[in-house]
Amino acid sequence: MKKLTYMISLLMVFILVACTTLEETDPNEITTTTEVTETTEPTDVPYERPDNSNLVENTEIELDGWHIVWNDEFDYDGLPDSEKWGYDVGGHGFGNQERQYYTENREENAVVNEGFLTITAREEYYKSRNYTSARLLTKGKFTQMYGRVETRIKLPGGQGIWPAFWMLGDDIDTVGWPQSGEIDIVENVGFEPNKVHGTVHGPGYSGGQGIGEGYRLPNGERFRDDFHTFHIEWEPGQIRWYVDGNLYHTLNSSDVEPNNEWVYDHPFFIIMNIAVGGQWPGYPDDSTVFPQEMKVDYVRVYEKDYSDDSDHPSAISNLTIDSNLPYKTEISWSESSDDSGISHYEVYINDQLQSTTYTNSVSFNDLDQETNYDIKVIAVDLADKKSVATTTSFVTGKFITIPGTVQAEDFIENNGIQFENTSDSGGGLNAGWINTGDYLTYKIEVVESGTYTVDFRIASQNSDGEVSLFVGDQSNAITSITFGRTNGWQDFRTFTSPEINLNSGVHTLRINAESDDFNINWIKFNKK
Repeated sequence: MKKLTYMISLLMVFILVACTTLEETDPNEITTTTEVTETTEPTDVPYERPDNSNLVENTEIELDGWHIVWNDEFDYDGLPDSEKWGYDVGGHGFGNQERQYYTENREENAVVNEGFLTITAREEYYKSRNYTSARLLTKGKFTQMYGRVETRIKLPGGQGIWPAFWMLGDDIDTVGWPQSGEIDIVENVGFEPNKVHGTVHGPGYSGGQGIGEGYRLPNGERFRDDFHTFHIEWEPGQIRWYVDGNLYHTLNSSDVEPNNEWVYDHPFFIIMNIAVGGQWPGYPDDSTVFPQEMKVDYVRVYEKDYSDDSDHPSAISNLTIDSNLPYKTEISWSESSDDSGISHYEVYINDQLQSTTYTNSVSFNDLDQETNYDIKVIAVDLADKKSVATTTSFVTGKFITIPGTVQAEDFIENNGIQFENTSDSGGGLNAGWINTGDYLTYKIEVVESGTYTVDFRIASQNSDGEVSLFVGDQSNAITSITFGRTNGWQDFRTFTSPEINLNSGVHTLRINAESDDFNINWIKFNKK
Protein backbone atom coordinates (compact mmCIF):
# COMPACT_ATOMS: atom_id res chain seq x y z
CA MET A 1 0.00 0.00 0.00
CA LYS A 2 2.78 2.45 0.95
CA LYS A 3 4.84 1.60 -2.12
CA LEU A 4 1.83 2.19 -4.37
CA THR A 5 1.10 5.52 -2.66
CA TYR A 6 4.71 6.56 -3.03
CA MET A 7 4.84 5.65 -6.76
CA ILE A 8 1.65 7.61 -7.44
CA SER A 9 3.07 10.61 -5.54
CA LEU A 10 6.33 10.38 -7.49
CA LEU A 11 4.46 10.29 -10.82
CA MET A 12 2.51 13.39 -9.81
CA VAL A 13 5.77 15.19 -9.01
CA PHE A 14 7.13 14.43 -12.51
CA ILE A 15 3.92 15.79 -14.08
CA LEU A 16 4.07 18.97 -12.00
CA VAL A 17 7.72 19.53 -12.88
CA ALA A 18 6.79 19.43 -16.57
CA CYS A 19 4.14 22.12 -16.04
CA THR A 20 5.50 24.52 -13.46
CA THR A 21 8.23 25.20 -10.91
CA LEU A 22 8.02 23.43 -7.58
CA GLU A 23 8.46 25.26 -4.30
CA GLU A 24 10.88 23.69 -1.84
CA THR A 25 9.00 21.20 0.31
CA ASP A 26 9.59 20.65 4.02
CA PRO A 27 9.53 16.96 5.02
CA ASN A 28 9.50 17.53 8.76
CA GLU A 29 10.38 14.55 10.90
CA ILE A 30 9.98 14.17 14.63
CA THR A 31 10.96 12.15 17.66
CA THR A 32 9.14 12.29 21.01
CA THR A 33 10.26 11.82 24.58
CA THR A 34 7.96 11.19 27.51
CA GLU A 35 8.95 11.93 31.06
CA VAL A 36 7.90 10.64 34.40
CA THR A 37 7.72 14.10 35.90
CA GLU A 38 7.95 17.71 34.77
CA THR A 39 10.97 18.60 32.64
CA THR A 40 13.19 21.63 33.03
CA GLU A 41 13.47 23.96 30.06
CA PRO A 42 16.29 22.63 27.85
CA THR A 43 18.54 24.65 25.60
CA ASP A 44 17.14 25.41 22.13
CA VAL A 45 18.94 24.47 18.94
CA PRO A 46 17.99 26.44 15.81
CA TYR A 47 16.11 24.70 13.03
CA GLU A 48 17.86 23.72 9.79
CA ARG A 49 15.49 23.03 6.93
CA PRO A 50 16.07 19.55 5.41
CA ASP A 51 16.39 19.38 1.63
CA ASN A 52 14.07 17.39 -0.59
CA SER A 53 16.33 14.36 -0.74
CA ASN A 54 15.00 13.32 2.67
CA LEU A 55 11.67 12.54 1.03
CA VAL A 56 13.37 9.80 -0.95
CA GLU A 57 15.47 8.62 1.97
CA ASN A 58 12.35 8.20 4.10
CA THR A 59 11.13 5.48 1.72
CA GLU A 60 14.35 3.45 2.12
CA ILE A 61 14.70 1.00 4.98
CA GLU A 62 18.40 0.14 4.68
CA LEU A 63 21.02 2.77 5.56
CA ASP A 64 24.75 2.84 4.80
CA GLY A 65 26.75 1.71 7.81
CA TRP A 66 23.67 0.27 9.55
CA HIS A 67 21.57 -2.87 9.21
CA ILE A 68 17.95 -3.04 10.25
CA VAL A 69 17.06 -5.43 13.10
CA TRP A 70 13.42 -4.55 13.81
CA ASN A 71 10.72 -2.43 12.20
CA ASP A 72 7.03 -1.84 11.78
CA GLU A 73 6.04 -0.11 8.51
CA PHE A 74 2.32 -0.23 9.44
CA ASP A 75 1.51 -1.66 6.01
CA TYR A 76 -1.52 -3.62 7.26
CA ASP A 77 -4.99 -2.78 8.59
CA GLY A 78 -6.52 -3.26 12.03
CA LEU A 79 -5.09 -3.27 15.52
CA PRO A 80 -1.32 -2.83 15.98
CA ASP A 81 0.65 -6.04 15.38
CA SER A 82 0.36 -8.00 18.65
CA GLU A 83 3.68 -9.75 17.98
CA LYS A 84 5.41 -6.38 18.10
CA TRP A 85 3.29 -4.18 20.39
CA GLY A 86 1.66 -4.53 23.76
CA TYR A 87 -0.22 -1.97 25.86
CA ASP A 88 0.16 -0.14 29.14
CA VAL A 89 -3.37 -0.08 30.53
CA GLY A 90 -4.95 2.04 33.25
CA GLY A 91 -5.97 5.44 34.50
CA HIS A 92 -3.83 5.94 37.58
CA GLY A 93 -1.98 9.01 36.30
CA PHE A 94 1.30 7.20 35.56
CA GLY A 95 3.29 9.30 38.04
CA ASN A 96 2.49 12.54 36.20
CA GLN A 97 -1.12 13.24 37.25
CA GLU A 98 -2.26 12.47 33.71
CA ARG A 99 -6.02 12.34 33.15
CA GLN A 100 -6.48 9.76 30.40
CA TYR A 101 -7.31 6.07 30.64
CA TYR A 102 -4.95 4.02 28.46
CA THR A 103 -6.98 1.30 26.73
CA GLU A 104 -6.07 -2.04 25.16
CA ASN A 105 -7.07 -3.52 21.79
CA ARG A 106 -9.47 -0.64 21.15
CA GLU A 107 -9.42 0.74 17.60
CA GLU A 108 -10.91 4.02 18.82
CA ASN A 109 -7.51 4.68 20.45
CA ALA A 110 -4.97 2.77 18.33
CA VAL A 111 -5.52 1.51 14.80
CA VAL A 112 -3.50 0.88 11.63
CA ASN A 113 -4.87 1.82 8.21
CA GLU A 114 -3.76 3.46 4.97
CA GLY A 115 -0.12 2.83 5.89
CA PHE A 116 -0.11 4.63 9.24
CA LEU A 117 -0.59 3.86 12.92
CA THR A 118 -2.95 6.38 14.47
CA ILE A 119 -2.99 6.84 18.24
CA THR A 120 -6.06 8.87 19.23
CA ALA A 121 -6.82 10.70 22.46
CA ARG A 122 -10.57 11.20 22.93
CA GLU A 123 -12.71 13.20 25.31
CA GLU A 124 -15.09 10.52 26.61
CA TYR A 125 -16.01 9.05 29.98
CA TYR A 126 -14.34 5.65 30.37
CA LYS A 127 -13.69 3.72 33.60
CA SER A 128 -13.88 6.83 35.82
CA ARG A 129 -11.72 8.95 33.49
CA ASN A 130 -12.86 11.72 31.15
CA TYR A 131 -10.35 10.93 28.39
CA THR A 132 -9.05 7.83 26.63
CA SER A 133 -5.81 7.23 24.75
CA ALA A 134 -3.30 4.45 24.02
CA ARG A 135 0.23 3.73 25.16
CA LEU A 136 1.94 1.10 22.99
CA LEU A 137 5.18 -0.60 23.96
CA THR A 138 7.51 -3.40 22.89
CA LYS A 139 8.17 -4.60 26.45
CA GLY A 140 8.46 -8.40 26.51
CA LYS A 141 8.52 -8.49 22.70
CA PHE A 142 11.58 -6.51 21.58
CA THR A 143 14.47 -4.71 23.26
CA GLN A 144 17.59 -3.09 21.88
CA MET A 145 20.93 -1.97 23.27
CA TYR A 146 22.69 0.64 21.12
CA GLY A 147 21.93 1.44 17.51
CA ARG A 148 19.68 3.86 15.65
CA VAL A 149 16.03 4.14 16.70
CA GLU A 150 13.95 6.11 14.20
CA THR A 151 10.35 7.10 13.61
CA ARG A 152 8.39 9.43 11.34
CA ILE A 153 5.43 11.08 13.05
CA LYS A 154 2.86 13.81 12.64
CA LEU A 155 2.30 15.04 16.17
CA PRO A 156 -0.99 16.17 17.69
CA GLY A 157 -1.21 19.59 19.31
CA GLY A 158 -3.27 21.52 21.81
CA GLN A 159 -3.23 22.71 25.40
CA GLY A 160 -2.71 19.75 27.75
CA ILE A 161 -1.73 17.31 24.97
CA TRP A 162 1.54 15.42 25.53
CA PRO A 163 2.69 13.02 22.76
CA ALA A 164 5.89 11.03 23.16
CA PHE A 165 8.12 8.42 21.52
CA TRP A 166 10.61 7.08 24.06
CA MET A 167 12.38 4.12 25.69
CA LEU A 168 12.69 2.54 29.15
CA GLY A 169 15.31 0.12 30.46
CA ASP A 170 14.12 -3.49 30.39
CA ASP A 171 15.16 -3.97 34.02
CA ILE A 172 12.57 -1.50 35.30
CA ASP A 173 10.57 -4.24 37.06
CA THR A 174 13.59 -5.24 39.14
CA VAL A 175 15.44 -1.96 39.78
CA GLY A 176 12.60 0.54 39.34
CA TRP A 177 12.61 3.99 37.77
CA PRO A 178 14.82 6.00 37.30
CA GLN A 179 17.53 3.38 37.96
CA SER A 180 16.33 1.60 34.82
CA GLY A 181 17.05 4.68 32.70
CA GLU A 182 14.75 6.53 30.33
CA ILE A 183 15.60 7.85 26.85
CA ASP A 184 13.08 10.34 25.49
CA ILE A 185 13.64 10.36 21.74
CA VAL A 186 10.99 13.00 21.19
CA GLU A 187 8.21 14.58 23.20
CA ASN A 188 6.11 17.68 22.81
CA VAL A 189 3.80 19.64 25.10
CA GLY A 190 0.83 21.44 23.60
CA PHE A 191 1.73 24.94 24.77
CA GLU A 192 4.93 24.70 22.66
CA PRO A 193 3.58 23.85 19.18
CA ASN A 194 6.92 24.49 17.42
CA LYS A 195 9.23 22.74 19.89
CA VAL A 196 10.20 19.16 20.76
CA HIS A 197 12.47 17.80 23.48
CA GLY A 198 15.10 15.05 23.69
CA THR A 199 15.97 14.00 27.24
CA VAL A 200 17.38 11.26 29.47
CA HIS A 201 16.40 10.42 33.05
CA GLY A 202 18.52 8.40 35.44
CA PRO A 203 19.40 8.17 39.14
CA GLY A 204 20.10 11.68 40.41
CA TYR A 205 18.86 13.44 37.27
CA SER A 206 15.23 12.44 36.80
CA GLY A 207 11.98 14.32 36.43
CA GLY A 208 12.63 18.06 36.43
CA GLN A 209 16.38 17.39 36.54
CA GLY A 210 16.44 15.28 33.37
CA ILE A 211 19.28 16.09 30.97
CA GLY A 212 18.09 17.29 27.58
CA GLU A 213 17.72 19.95 24.91
CA GLY A 214 14.92 21.38 22.81
CA TYR A 215 14.54 21.85 19.06
CA ARG A 216 12.38 24.59 17.49
CA LEU A 217 10.81 25.10 14.09
CA PRO A 218 11.03 28.65 12.67
CA ASN A 219 8.51 31.22 11.51
CA GLY A 220 5.48 29.94 13.33
CA GLU A 221 5.71 26.44 11.85
CA ARG A 222 4.14 23.76 14.04
CA PHE A 223 4.96 20.09 14.47
CA ARG A 224 1.27 19.22 14.22
CA ASP A 225 1.11 20.49 10.62
CA ASP A 226 3.38 17.94 8.93
CA PHE A 227 5.34 14.73 9.36
CA HIS A 228 8.85 14.90 10.82
CA THR A 229 11.54 12.28 11.32
CA PHE A 230 13.07 11.76 14.74
CA HIS A 231 15.90 9.43 15.62
CA ILE A 232 18.69 8.79 18.08
CA GLU A 233 22.08 7.23 17.45
CA TRP A 234 23.08 5.38 20.59
CA GLU A 235 26.56 4.02 21.24
CA PRO A 236 28.48 3.03 24.38
CA GLY A 237 28.89 6.20 26.43
CA GLN A 238 27.08 8.50 23.96
CA ILE A 239 23.56 9.28 22.65
CA ARG A 240 22.82 11.72 19.79
CA TRP A 241 19.40 13.23 18.95
CA TYR A 242 18.22 14.27 15.46
CA VAL A 243 15.17 15.98 13.97
CA ASP A 244 14.75 15.74 10.19
CA GLY A 245 18.35 14.56 9.95
CA ASN A 246 19.68 17.56 11.91
CA LEU A 247 21.83 16.75 14.96
CA TYR A 248 20.71 18.97 17.86
CA HIS A 249 21.86 17.24 21.05
CA THR A 250 24.79 15.01 22.03
CA LEU A 251 25.08 13.49 25.50
CA ASN A 252 28.23 11.72 26.75
CA SER A 253 28.56 9.59 29.86
CA SER A 254 31.03 12.19 31.17
CA ASP A 255 28.18 14.76 31.14
CA VAL A 256 26.52 12.89 34.03
CA GLU A 257 27.65 14.16 37.43
CA PRO A 258 30.29 11.89 39.07
CA ASN A 259 28.01 11.06 42.02
CA ASN A 260 25.23 9.96 39.63
CA GLU A 261 25.18 7.02 37.23
CA TRP A 262 25.10 6.48 33.46
CA VAL A 263 22.45 3.76 33.04
CA TYR A 264 22.25 3.41 29.23
CA ASP A 265 24.47 0.41 28.55
CA HIS A 266 21.78 -2.27 28.59
CA PRO A 267 18.65 -3.11 26.55
CA PHE A 268 15.65 -0.77 26.38
CA PHE A 269 12.12 -1.20 25.01
CA ILE A 270 10.15 1.32 22.92
CA ILE A 271 7.02 3.23 24.00
CA MET A 272 4.75 5.68 22.16
CA ASN A 273 1.68 7.41 23.51
CA ILE A 274 -0.45 10.51 23.85
CA ALA A 275 -0.96 11.64 27.44
CA VAL A 276 -3.77 14.05 28.29
CA GLY A 277 -2.74 16.50 30.98
CA GLY A 278 0.02 16.25 33.53
CA GLN A 279 2.34 18.29 35.70
CA TRP A 280 4.43 19.44 32.74
CA PRO A 281 1.91 20.11 29.91
CA GLY A 282 -0.90 21.33 32.13
CA TYR A 283 -4.48 20.35 31.38
CA PRO A 284 -6.90 20.74 28.47
CA ASP A 285 -8.97 23.92 28.35
CA ASP A 286 -11.65 25.40 26.10
CA SER A 287 -9.09 25.81 23.30
CA THR A 288 -8.25 22.08 23.19
CA VAL A 289 -9.92 20.25 20.33
CA PHE A 290 -10.69 16.51 20.50
CA PRO A 291 -10.04 13.97 19.16
CA GLN A 292 -6.25 14.41 19.00
CA GLU A 293 -4.32 12.15 16.60
CA MET A 294 -0.68 11.08 16.50
CA LYS A 295 0.06 9.54 13.09
CA VAL A 296 3.10 7.24 12.86
CA ASP A 297 4.53 6.37 9.44
CA TYR A 298 7.06 3.79 10.68
CA VAL A 299 9.31 2.70 13.53
CA ARG A 300 12.75 1.30 12.60
CA VAL A 301 15.65 0.04 14.69
CA TYR A 302 19.15 -0.42 13.27
CA GLU A 303 22.45 -1.77 14.52
CA LYS A 304 25.77 -0.34 13.43
CA ASP A 305 27.83 -2.43 11.00
CA TYR A 306 31.01 -3.61 12.76
CA SER A 307 32.02 -6.17 10.13
CA ASP A 308 35.46 -4.56 9.63
CA ASP A 309 36.40 -4.77 13.32
CA SER A 310 39.00 -7.48 14.00
CA ASP A 311 40.40 -6.35 17.38
CA HIS A 312 39.53 -8.13 20.63
CA PRO A 313 38.58 -6.18 23.76
CA SER A 314 40.94 -5.93 26.70
CA ALA A 315 40.48 -8.23 29.69
CA ILE A 316 38.52 -6.81 32.63
CA SER A 317 40.45 -5.86 35.79
CA ASN A 318 39.84 -5.31 39.51
CA LEU A 319 37.45 -8.26 39.82
CA THR A 320 35.84 -7.84 43.25
CA ILE A 321 33.52 -10.19 45.15
CA ASP A 322 31.30 -9.22 48.09
CA SER A 323 30.01 -12.57 49.31
CA ASN A 324 29.39 -11.63 52.94
CA LEU A 325 25.96 -10.14 52.29
CA PRO A 326 23.15 -12.14 53.94
CA TYR A 327 20.96 -12.17 50.84
CA LYS A 328 23.13 -12.21 47.70
CA THR A 329 26.65 -12.21 46.26
CA GLU A 330 27.72 -9.04 44.44
CA ILE A 331 30.46 -9.15 41.78
CA SER A 332 31.99 -6.07 40.12
CA TRP A 333 34.97 -5.18 37.94
CA SER A 334 36.61 -2.36 36.03
CA GLU A 335 35.26 -2.00 32.51
CA SER A 336 37.06 -3.41 29.50
CA SER A 337 38.12 -1.15 26.62
CA ASP A 338 37.58 -1.68 22.90
CA ASP A 339 37.64 0.42 19.74
CA SER A 340 34.10 -0.50 18.68
CA GLY A 341 32.62 -0.56 22.19
CA ILE A 342 31.68 -3.28 24.67
CA SER A 343 28.43 -5.10 24.01
CA HIS A 344 28.19 -7.16 27.21
CA TYR A 345 30.03 -9.32 29.73
CA GLU A 346 29.71 -13.07 30.22
CA VAL A 347 29.92 -14.31 33.82
CA TYR A 348 30.69 -17.99 34.43
CA ILE A 349 30.42 -19.82 37.75
CA ASN A 350 32.14 -23.21 37.93
CA ASP A 351 32.58 -22.99 34.11
CA GLN A 352 28.83 -22.62 33.50
CA LEU A 353 27.52 -19.40 31.92
CA GLN A 354 25.31 -17.86 34.62
CA SER A 355 24.77 -14.30 33.46
CA THR A 356 25.06 -11.98 30.48
CA THR A 357 25.22 -8.44 31.82
CA TYR A 358 25.49 -5.04 30.19
CA THR A 359 27.10 -3.27 33.14
CA ASN A 360 30.29 -3.95 35.08
CA SER A 361 28.54 -5.67 37.97
CA VAL A 362 26.17 -8.55 38.64
CA SER A 363 24.59 -10.17 41.69
CA PHE A 364 23.46 -13.72 42.43
CA ASN A 365 20.82 -14.68 44.98
CA ASP A 366 20.42 -18.38 44.20
CA LEU A 367 23.85 -19.67 45.25
CA ASP A 368 24.22 -22.09 48.15
CA GLN A 369 25.32 -20.46 51.38
CA GLU A 370 28.83 -21.06 52.81
CA THR A 371 30.03 -22.70 49.57
CA ASN A 372 33.19 -22.21 47.46
CA TYR A 373 32.71 -21.11 43.81
CA ASP A 374 35.04 -20.37 40.88
CA ILE A 375 34.16 -17.39 38.69
CA LYS A 376 35.39 -15.97 35.39
CA VAL A 377 34.34 -12.86 33.47
CA ILE A 378 34.77 -12.29 29.70
CA ALA A 379 34.15 -9.04 27.80
CA VAL A 380 32.41 -9.22 24.40
CA ASP A 381 32.53 -6.27 21.99
CA LEU A 382 29.94 -5.08 19.49
CA ALA A 383 31.65 -7.11 16.74
CA ASP A 384 31.21 -10.24 18.92
CA LYS A 385 34.95 -10.50 19.66
CA LYS A 386 35.84 -11.81 23.15
CA SER A 387 38.52 -10.90 25.67
CA VAL A 388 40.75 -13.20 27.67
CA ALA A 389 38.95 -14.49 30.79
CA THR A 390 39.65 -13.04 34.25
CA THR A 391 39.15 -15.58 37.07
CA THR A 392 38.97 -15.82 40.86
CA SER A 393 37.28 -17.84 43.65
CA PHE A 394 35.01 -16.91 46.57
CA VAL A 395 32.96 -18.38 49.43
CA THR A 396 29.32 -17.32 49.89
CA GLY A 397 27.90 -16.00 53.16
CA LYS A 398 24.75 -16.96 55.07
CA PHE A 399 21.15 -16.00 54.27
CA ILE A 400 19.00 -13.62 56.36
CA THR A 401 18.52 -15.36 59.69
CA ILE A 402 15.10 -15.70 61.36
CA PRO A 403 14.32 -14.65 64.08
CA GLY A 404 15.60 -11.29 62.90
CA THR A 405 14.95 -8.29 60.67
CA VAL A 406 14.48 -8.26 56.90
CA GLN A 407 15.40 -4.86 55.44
CA ALA A 408 13.26 -3.85 52.46
CA GLU A 409 16.27 -3.18 50.20
CA ASP A 410 17.74 -6.69 50.76
CA PHE A 411 15.36 -8.25 48.21
CA ILE A 412 16.28 -10.88 45.64
CA GLU A 413 13.34 -10.03 43.36
CA ASN A 414 11.30 -6.86 42.96
CA ASN A 415 8.10 -6.33 41.00
CA GLY A 416 7.17 -2.68 40.42
CA ILE A 417 8.64 -1.14 43.58
CA GLN A 418 11.12 1.74 43.85
CA PHE A 419 13.41 2.76 46.72
CA GLU A 420 14.46 5.97 48.45
CA ASN A 421 16.57 7.06 51.41
CA THR A 422 14.57 6.76 54.61
CA SER A 423 14.50 9.15 57.56
CA ASP A 424 13.31 6.32 59.82
CA SER A 425 15.59 5.28 62.66
CA GLY A 426 18.47 3.14 61.44
CA GLY A 427 18.65 4.81 58.02
CA GLY A 428 19.06 2.84 54.81
CA LEU A 429 16.39 2.63 52.12
CA ASN A 430 12.64 2.14 52.25
CA ALA A 431 10.42 0.68 49.54
CA GLY A 432 7.89 3.09 48.04
CA TRP A 433 5.71 3.98 45.05
CA ILE A 434 3.84 0.75 45.79
CA ASN A 435 0.72 -0.36 43.92
CA THR A 436 -1.61 -3.31 44.45
CA GLY A 437 0.04 -6.51 43.21
CA ASP A 438 3.62 -5.29 43.64
CA TYR A 439 5.87 -7.58 45.66
CA LEU A 440 9.36 -8.14 47.08
CA THR A 441 10.99 -11.53 47.66
CA TYR A 442 13.79 -12.52 50.03
CA LYS A 443 15.90 -15.56 50.89
CA ILE A 444 15.69 -16.43 54.59
CA GLU A 445 16.85 -19.21 56.91
CA VAL A 446 14.56 -20.02 59.84
CA VAL A 447 16.84 -21.28 62.59
CA GLU A 448 14.17 -22.88 64.76
CA SER A 449 10.63 -24.09 64.05
CA GLY A 450 7.97 -22.49 66.18
CA THR A 451 5.49 -19.68 66.66
CA TYR A 452 6.35 -16.15 65.51
CA THR A 453 4.82 -12.71 65.16
CA VAL A 454 5.87 -10.31 62.41
CA ASP A 455 6.34 -6.55 62.85
CA PHE A 456 5.81 -4.43 59.71
CA ARG A 457 7.41 -0.97 59.63
CA ILE A 458 5.05 1.05 57.41
CA ALA A 459 4.28 4.68 56.48
CA SER A 460 1.20 5.83 54.57
CA GLN A 461 0.37 9.48 53.99
CA ASN A 462 -3.07 9.24 52.43
CA SER A 463 -4.93 6.03 53.14
CA ASP A 464 -5.34 2.78 55.04
CA GLY A 465 -3.91 -0.35 53.46
CA GLU A 466 -3.09 -4.04 53.59
CA VAL A 467 0.00 -6.18 53.10
CA SER A 468 0.34 -9.98 53.11
CA LEU A 469 3.18 -12.44 53.62
CA PHE A 470 3.94 -15.68 51.75
CA VAL A 471 6.58 -18.32 52.58
CA GLY A 472 7.92 -20.86 50.09
CA ASP A 473 5.65 -21.88 47.23
CA GLN A 474 2.46 -21.61 49.27
CA SER A 475 -0.47 -20.19 47.32
CA ASN A 476 -2.09 -18.76 50.45
CA ALA A 477 -0.63 -16.03 52.64
CA ILE A 478 0.63 -17.15 56.04
CA THR A 479 -0.50 -13.81 57.47
CA SER A 480 -1.67 -10.36 56.51
CA ILE A 481 -2.15 -7.07 58.31
CA THR A 482 -4.25 -3.99 57.77
CA PHE A 483 -2.86 -0.61 58.74
CA GLY A 484 -4.11 2.93 59.08
CA ARG A 485 -2.56 5.97 57.47
CA THR A 486 0.34 7.47 59.40
CA ASN A 487 -0.02 11.01 57.99
CA GLY A 488 3.37 11.12 56.28
CA TRP A 489 5.51 9.19 53.78
CA GLN A 490 8.33 9.09 56.35
CA ASP A 491 6.10 8.80 59.43
CA PHE A 492 6.84 5.10 60.02
CA ARG A 493 4.92 3.07 62.57
CA THR A 494 5.03 -0.59 63.55
CA PHE A 495 2.08 -2.91 62.90
CA THR A 496 2.19 -6.46 64.30
CA SER A 497 0.68 -9.57 62.74
CA PRO A 498 -1.19 -12.39 64.48
CA GLU A 499 0.89 -15.41 65.49
CA ILE A 500 2.14 -17.70 62.69
CA ASN A 501 4.01 -21.01 62.56
CA LEU A 502 7.31 -21.35 60.67
CA ASN A 503 9.34 -24.48 59.93
CA SER A 504 13.11 -24.42 60.18
CA GLY A 505 15.18 -24.31 56.99
CA VAL A 506 15.85 -22.09 53.98
CA HIS A 507 12.77 -20.44 52.48
CA THR A 508 11.73 -17.82 49.95
CA LEU A 509 9.75 -15.02 51.59
CA ARG A 510 7.40 -12.75 49.63
CA ILE A 511 5.84 -9.48 50.80
CA ASN A 512 2.75 -8.74 48.70
CA ALA A 513 1.01 -5.35 48.41
CA GLU A 514 -2.77 -5.67 48.68
CA SER A 515 -3.32 -1.89 48.38
CA ASP A 516 -1.75 1.24 46.88
CA ASP A 517 0.38 4.08 48.20
CA PHE A 518 2.43 3.07 51.21
CA ASN A 519 6.10 2.74 52.15
CA ILE A 520 7.74 -0.16 53.97
CA ASN A 521 11.14 -0.02 55.67
CA TRP A 522 11.53 -3.49 57.22
CA ILE A 523 9.77 -6.49 58.71
CA LYS A 524 10.91 -8.26 61.87
CA PHE A 525 10.24 -11.88 62.93
CA ASN A 526 9.87 -12.37 66.70
CA LYS A 527 10.04 -15.86 68.25
CA LYS A 528 7.36 -16.48 70.88
